[in-house]
Amino acid sequence: MSEVQQPKILILSSTVGRGGADKQIIALSSEAARRGWRCRIVSFTPLGIMGTRAREKGHDIRVIGFSGLLLPLGFLRLIFLAVGYRPDVTVSFMFHATIAGRFLRFLGLGGRHISSVRSINMGSPRREQIFRRTRERDAACVVNSNIVADALLERDILALDRLHVIPNAVEIPGEEPEPAVSGSLRAEGKSGVFTWLIVARITPAKDYDTLLAAVRLLADREGQSAERGGPAKGQSVASSYRRLSFRVLSVGDGSESDRIHRRAEELGLGQYLQFLGGKDEIGPYLASADAFVFSSAWEGLPNSVMEAQAAGLPVVSTAVGGVPEIVLEEKTGFLVPPKDPESLAGAMERMMDFSIEERDSMGRRGKAHMMRAFSPEIVLERWIDTIQFVLKYK
Repeated sequence: MSEVQQPKILILSSTVGRGGADKQIIALSSEAARRGWRCRIVSFTPLGIMGTRAREKGHDIRVIGFSGLLLPLGFLRLIFLAVGYRPDVTVSFMFHATIAGRFLRFLGLGGRHISSVRSINMGSPRREQIFRRTRERDAACVVNSNIVADALLERDILALDRLHVIPNAVEIPGEEPEPAVSGSLRAEGKSGVFTWLIVARITPAKDYDTLLAAVRLLADREGQSAERGGPAKGQSVASSYRRLSFRVLSVGDGSESDRIHRRAEELGLGQYLQFLGGKDEIGPYLASADAFVFSSAWEGLPNSVMEAQAAGLPVVSTAVGGVPEIVLEEKTGFLVPPKDPESLAGAMERMMDFSIEERDSMGRRGKAHMMRAFSPEIVLERWIDTIQFVLKYK
C-alpha cells in the first residue's frame, strides 16, 4: 500500500486535562501540524486547562459525551465525526479511547488504528480480557516503556508483531522560573528547610498512604534526635546529631484528596506536609524544591518524574513501571520497592544526608539523561515513523 503524503490523523483520548498522556497528545498534534498534516483530537470528557489552552492556540479539539447514560449517544457522535472526517490513522490514548478506536476500525471508519498503552495496570482483569480480545484491530500498539511492554507481553495482553515502544517526551526547561514557594535549602542555604516535592494526582495508583507513612517515620526520627541526641532505629549516627528539618510540598488533586487530607491530619503531619492542589504550571514548584519524591504503586512512564529530572532535581521513587528507565539508581536518584514506607523514608533520609553538591551532581546527571533519550525531537520523530509505517505497510 502506498504511503499517504499528508495524512489525516484522529487522536482519541478519554480526557485532555493536565496529565502526562495529555501532554504527549498535544505534542503529537503540534508535530503533525508542523508537517502540514491534518490532526483532530477528540476528548470523551470536558476539557481541562491543557485542552482549553491547546484549543485556544488553534488545535482542532472536539468533545463528545462518552460516559454513563450518554454512552450510546457518544458512540453515535463518534461515528458521525469519523464519517465526516475520514481519518487515515486513528491514535487512541487510554483504555476507553482504545476500545472506541478499535470499534471504528471494525466499522471501517477510522483508517488504521494505533493504540497507546500508558500504564502497566489496565485497571481490572475484565479490561485486560477486552483489550486482549480486540487487539487484532490494531495496526500498531505503542507502549511508553520497555519494562511495561515486557510485563504486558508476559501476560499476553499485547501482540508482539504490533508492538512499538516510544517513551514520553519531556521538555528541557531553559531559564529556571522563580520559585512558587520560598525557603528551600537550594535557595536559602543553611537557613532554609529541606524541601521535597511530589507532583501526582491523589488517586490509588499514586499511593499517597505510603508517602504519608514515610513522612511520619521521618518526623518521628526528627523528634527522637532532638530529644535524645542519639540515633533512632534505622537512622545513621551522622544524621542523628542534626535536626532533620524538612517539609513536603504536594502538587495535585484527585479522587482521594479528601481522604488523604484527613489521613495527614490524623498522623499529625501539618507542619511537614503542604497540599497545594492541582497546578497548571509545575516549573515554579520544581524550582522550589531540593529533591523530588514519588510513591506510586503502579505506573507507566510518569511525566512528573521526567520533568523533575529535566529540571535538575534528584529523585527518590518507587521502582514501578518504567521508572527504572528514567531514574538511574545511585546516579540520578534512589529507587525503593512500592508500598514500603520504611524503605521510602530511608532513601529520603539518605538524600537529605547528601551535601548540596552531591545532590546537584545527581540532578545534572538526571537532566543529561532526559536530554539524551527523551527530548521531544527524538520521541516525536519515532511517533511520525510509526504512523508512516502503518500507512505504508499495514
